[in-house]
Amino acid sequence: MASLSFVDVFAGAGGFSLGLHEAGMRGLFAVEKDPMAFSTLYHNLARKRGAFDWPAWLPAAPMAIEDLLRGHGHELGRMRGKVDVMVGGPPCQGFSVAGRRQEGDERNQLFREYMKLVRILGPGFIVLENVPGFAVPFPAGGGGRSYLQLLATELAEAGYEEPAARMVDFSRLGVPQSRKRLVVVSTPKGGDPEKVQEAIEKRQRRGRVGAAAAISDLLRSHGEVPSPDSRGFAAGVYGRVESGYQAAMRKVPGPALPDSHRFAKHGREVARRLQRVLGSHATPWAAWKAAARGESRKSTMTPLVPSLPAPTLTTLPDDHIHYSEPRILTVREYARLQSFPDWFEFLGKYTTGGQLRRHEVPRYSQVANAVPPVVSREIALAVEHASVGGAG
Repeated sequence: MASLSFVDVFAGAGGFSLGLHEAGMRGLFAVEKDPMAFSTLYHNLARKRGAFDWPAWLPAAPMAIEDLLRGHGHELGRMRGKVDVMVGGPPCQGFSVAGRRQEGDERNQLFREYMKLVRILGPGFIVLENVPGFAVPFPAGGGGRSYLQLLATELAEAGYEEPAARMVDFSRLGVPQSRKRLVVVSTPKGGDPEKVQEAIEKRQRRGRVGAAAAISDLLRSHGEVPSPDSRGFAAGVYGRVESGYQAAMRKVPGPALPDSHRFAKHGREVARRLQRVLGSHATPWAAWKAAARGESRKSTMTPLVPSLPAPTLTTLPDDHIHYSEPRILTVREYARLQSFPDWFEFLGKYTTGGQLRRHEVPRYSQVANAVPPVVSREIALAVEHASVGGAG
């Protein structure tokens, strides 16, 4: 069977695209408006891996979906019927029940732009990943409906099946992180999106990868050197491989030093407080978090437990403490916990703050917001299974 083609919208740093590419799918193009996230995607997937057959008419540059539709509608129309899979979830901050959930958040409206692109391209499969709040009704306006229900209405009007939506625990698909997300699948009328969900469910496994099995070869105690990309900072070196997961992440040769493995500069008192939290030896997370609250005003600070998958990563790096060293995690450790292989390099600022947080996507955010590549690969294989069965 010829490889399936895909388009990735709201692509971020390219986690979804990477998994599809590793499953043998062929990228056509990706849409991402943030310059830092787009540079990471294009550097790794277009330049290094040749994962996209990027069209000559589309600039290889950061671009909002609105600008794509406004400036390239004619060229997109000529691609109708040539896109097998369209992936990408609208930015999730406006849907998240953990954040300031607002029905009028401008980011919530981006799924409508997504639907405009669906109507133009007519993809054989539509796959979205989003936070659970995407399926939770807003209390006011819209008749109390959720955005999943609104999306279902627009899909039906565009000639698509009722979307099959399932909550998926990504740790059951091989990600060393207890990350639960809503996976939504639809096909043109006559298809069966449930086949994709059934195939994803069959690919889930019993065993889970713990935090230590994911990142123990990245301990600061293995040694440090001056950071190659941040003057005045220290970066870590590799230790020996200690698990099958680490071997898989390091299978394809990457930089001699772990990319983006820059350690934060903690003050002496902060380090002492973090050490006292780690010295509590209390498990699981609930007890560790209680100890952390006693040492910090930050109530969300959560130490990792070495034998368990990490909790859901956030874009705030000081939400998590390393399981054995008194420090926050590095970007590379974040990437490991999101299943990005070590050859995949992250570009741009490490962090940002203030009002820029709403507009910039630095490295920590690029990783935390991504669809884990291991998950997207499993989704791709499920889609291929359904495609062979005549679902598309």
